[in-house]
Amino acid sequence: MDNKSTFEGESFKDSDSVQSVDALLAKLGREGDKLRDPVVLASLLYTSKTEREHTNKLFLTLVQKLDQLMKRIERLELLPAGKGGSEETLLPDIDQRILECIKQKGHMCAEEIQKRFNYRGTNAASARLNRLCKQGVLEKMQVGRKVFFKAT
Repeated sequence: MDNKSTFEGESFKDSDSVQSVDALLAKLGREGDKLRDPVVLASLLYTSKTEREHTNKLFLTLVQKLDQLMKRIERLELLPAGKGGSEETLLPDIDQRILECIKQKGHMCAEEIQKRFNYRGTNAASARLNRLCKQGVLEKMQVGRKVFFKAT
């Protein structure tokens, strides 16, 4: 069995001559001499400084986002336990009118909202209804290929 070792891509056998080991030590010495060069040291320090600044900026944004999430959680904990809570009063005028219309009829789809509120396409009505659904004001029901929304 032949023992082989590798160092920086160069392999040598344990039984290799002392010359190959001396060559590796000389190579290490040259690399060490580069670290004594002030230009190399300055470059390494500058790179380290810029990386640290970048990392600090990332940490700062993470802390800010964490603070925002904590404030949001505190606000949500103050809301009543119900799904809709008091958010109905915080809805824009058009959302309140859509909600009243759905409450009167019982359930509506995006096409009906489009016709009732004169939207050009169903995308705007569908997006508004889905947003109200995410807020917990409406519930989705799918019947066949149509999606109906009803008030909670």
